[in-house]
Amino acid sequence: MLTVWETVAMRLMAGGLNVGLGGSYVVDEGDLDRHEEATARQAAEQGAQAARQRGWDAQARAEQAEAAVWLTIIQAADEVDASLIVCGARGLNPVKRAILGSVSEAVLHHSHRPTLISPQPGRPATG
Repeated sequence: MLTVWETVAMRLMAGGLNVGLGGSYVVDEGDLDRHEEATARQAAEQGAQAARQRGWDAQARAEQAEAAVWLTIIQAADEVDASLIVCGARGLNPVKRAILGSVSEAVLHHSHRPTLISPQPGRPATG
């Protein structure tokens, strides 16, 4: 079970965070990054535990994205010689998907491995 996290600096470079409203607000990026990493590790362990309860051999793994999240996923899959990559889909509407991009779609298009994209349970499909 892999969870990929990004540093605050990576998100700022990608335009994912909007900090401040006409003034300056200084945050401790290190604290935010440590929180993101801890959250990613916890999510990976919860996912691996759920998989083990279903009889699968799953290990938890959290990786920091050095570049794009989708690339980190593909590199990790290559490292362990994964037979299948399974990605969740948040169900972004077409406008948000066009603006934000889709990690799962990038994995699907760039990986040479079989890839399964699963919508988030309980979310209606968007088209």
